[in-house]
Amino acid sequence: MSLLLMAAIGVAVGLLLGLTGVGSGSVLTPVLILFCGFAPAKAVGTSLAFAFVTKILASASFYRRGFVDFSIVRKLVPGAVAGLATAFVLLKLLGYRSPQTENIFLQRSIGAALLLVFLLMCTHFLPGAAGESIARHRLRFAERHELPLTLATGYIVGLSVSLTSIGGGAALVPLLYLLYRPDSGRLVGTSLFFSTALSAAAGLLHATGGHVDPLALAALLLGSLPAIWLASHMHGRIPRILSEAVIAVVMLLLGVRLAFL
Repeated sequence: MSLLLMAAIGVAVGLLLGLTGVGSGSVLTPVLILFCGFAPAKAVGTSLAFAFVTKILASASFYRRGFVDFSIVRKLVPGAVAGLATAFVLLKLLGYRSPQTENIFLQRSIGAALLLVFLLMCTHFLPGAAGESIARHRLRFAERHELPLTLATGYIVGLSVSLTSIGGGAALVPLLYLLYRPDSGRLVGTSLFFSTALSAAAGLLHATGGHVDPLALAALLLGSLPAIWLASHMHGRIPRILSEAVIAVVMLLLGVRLAFL
């Protein structure tokens, strides 16, 4: 695989990450599998290492501007720790069976995670009265059950990120919007800050199994870091719904391919 192509992929993912908080897992992982020939386990491990380095820089930028809500982060932590522990057990059990079994399981899990996140994101695009009605019902339900829903969100995102590298932004962003309805800056900043720590913890699980490609990681970072810096300074100037619509379509196509084909 050409390192120049990997750097170009890094640019595209970096722009998405800086603008929306989404992309380091939900876009990069399936791209590495489908177009770069990576085994699912190595794609997940490389994506998690990439996510940690890129998100720590992006989240620092949002933190300096006061866009991280630590009250939300603290509520997510207990569920995320439980999700990481569950993933650790599952990965050990799968690894004991065979690498092929592990790769098939991870590929199907990645596809399922993409399709689930696609459905979550689609609720943002419902028109008129239908979208407003669903939004009102969701908000009332979220207000009544804030604590259990936040714990469940932390667990689901922790489990998904550890197994598939997907969810730190793609699932967490719409779920945080459902629960707390923060403004755009706090939504992206809080998601990035929380998923940075999650990527570090989950990445250790895969790094110990040799699931990181150092050359690919270096090329991806070379392309993505300038793109993230540029995108973070463009935040709010490009309609968020446009970038989210593009991501949603990509998730649908890649999710179907990984889950069923």
